[in-house]
Order: sequence, then structure tokens, then C-alpha cells
Amino acid sequence: MPQTLFKHNPAFLSDEALNGQFVIRKRELSSILETIRGNTSAVNQHLLVVAPRGMGKTMLMRRVALALRKDPELAAHWRPLVLPEENYTVATEGELWLRALPLVSHARWGK
Repeated sequence: MPQTLFKHNPAFLSDEALNGQFVIRKRELSSILETIRGNTSAVNQHLLVVAPRGMGKTMLMRRVALALRKDPELAAHWRPLVLPEENYTVATEGELWLRALPLVSHARWGK
């Protein structure tokens, strides 16, 4: 019987599995969430996560999105928009927003 190879992708993990498998970048998670919690003014701090392929950027950002959804204080103010992992045609901020806008209409705003 031939074996099927699967690429590890945190997007396919349940919330419980994602939380359970997130064991390495807790310091980075804490730092990002601290910055997000401090973003309460009209002009907020932006973060850019950069690292070589395979270093856990997707896992980290999926875990941030999970925290934004599960923490009542954060969920009251933030809605994570999770884009596909690879967007090779995005080269400008405008193109990034064009990719994100369709997701905004599907996000649950308000109660």
C-alpha cells in the first residue's frame, strides 16, 4: 500500500490540537499578545514576523488568532483574519488589503 505524504499545516489542526502542539514560541506569543493588548489608541503598534521557512511563523500566528478568539477581553475588540499561508502575488499594502477584505465580510462582528 503506497504511503501518502502530508505537509504539516497548522491550519488543519483543531483548536485543542493547536494549543497542545504549541510548545516552543511561548515567549514570542506573550510578546505579541502584550502588544495587541496595548493597542488601544487611534494609532496602534504594528508587528512584522519574519523568519526562515519552517521556523514556526504559521503556528505562532495561528496560536495568536486562537488567543484572540478565546480570550473574552481580546475577542471583544479584535477579529483575526487568517490569510492563506503563501501569497506570492501580494507585493504592496493595497494588495494585502484586497486579499483581506473578503475575509472581513465573513468575520463575526458584534454579538
